[in-house]
Formats: sequence, structure tokens, C-alpha cells
Amino acid sequence: METLDDKNTAQLLQQMRRQTEIRPEQEESSGSGCSHTGTFRIRLALAGVLLLTVILLDRENKSFAGLSMDQVLSYVTEVDYGTYIATWMENAVNDLQAL
Repeated sequence: METLDDKNTAQLLQQMRRQTEIRPEQEESSGSGCSHTGTFRIRLALAGVLLLTVILLDRENKSFAGLSMDQVLSYVTEVDYGTYIATWMENAVNDLQAL
């Protein structure tokens, strides 16, 4: 029985050594990949472009795909989001209780 324990312990130690050898290589390679700041900058730039597009469309009183900015603004302000959220929560709770 002791030989099995010794073999298991030796195998575990060997696996741990392999993992410690692999981890530094993974950390080095992860630094050379795409960073989160790069994707954040891209998203920030896209949000800026979208904002400028909306402002220009609103100033020029133009419509995009048949929607004017006045229609979009009236739709956003007239909707009662609290009712939608409450209904969604009730449905979610009922679905969970049905499970």
C-alpha cells in the first residue's frame, strides 16, 4: 500500500514541476497578445463616432433608415422602463418557481 502512495506522491510532484515550468511561459506569451486597453480604446472611438453621427443627424434634421432623431427621442422618453423591468422580473421569478 505504501508503494502506491509513494508512486502517487511522485506523480503529483512531477505534475506540479511541469506546471511551474509551463506557467512562466504562459505569462510571457499572454503579455504579447492583445491588451484590454487596446479594445477599450477601439470601443471608446466607436462610441465617439456614434455620438458625433447622432449629433450631426439631429442638427441637420436628417433621418437615418427612415427614423428621425425626434422619433427616436420621443420613443425613448415615452417608454415606461420601470413597468418593463417589473414585468420581466415577475416572469423570471415565475419561471424559476416553475422549475
